[in-house]
This record gives sequence, structure tokens and C-alpha cells, in this order.
Amino acid sequence: MFQIGEPYWMPEVGLGLGRSGQLIGGIEQEILVWYDESGNIYPLPDVVAGQMREELRVERQRADRLAEYLRSQGIDPDNLPEP
Repeated sequence: MFQIGEPYWMPEVGLGLGRSGQLIGGIEQEILVWYDESGNIYPLPDVVAGQMREELRVERQRADRLAEYLRSQGIDPDNLPEP
């Protein structure tokens, strides 16, 4: 819930500070967050970590599919020549 003057803009550092409702541990809580010049909230560390875990999961699946394909072609993906 914004109040008048939120987010509070700090031109010296190019950031705004304001409040946001977030679900943390299954509980809706009001927290302080940083805002960019466009009024977008900078992602919280747990959000960034979750996104990175998902990207890693997708890349691992992709690597596993590639390794399986190479094996089907008679190539050992664990013993590739150096470029």
C-alpha cells in the first residue's frame, strides 16, 4: 500500500525506497523494497534465487538431452576431444 510520496526517490543513488506486500513463508507481509527509475521493484534475493534454480533446471535438462543424443550417435559425451 503506497502512501503519498512513495516510493521515496533518492536521486543521489538513483533508487527509490517504498513498501510492497509480499508472500513470505506463506504469510502476506509488508516489506521495504528498492525501486528503479521506472517504478519497478528490484527482485528480492529469494525471487532471483528461484529464477536461477529454474534456469539451471532447464539447462540441465537440455544438457541431458544433448548427452543422450550424442550417445545415440555413438559419441561418448564424457570423453569429447578438446577444441
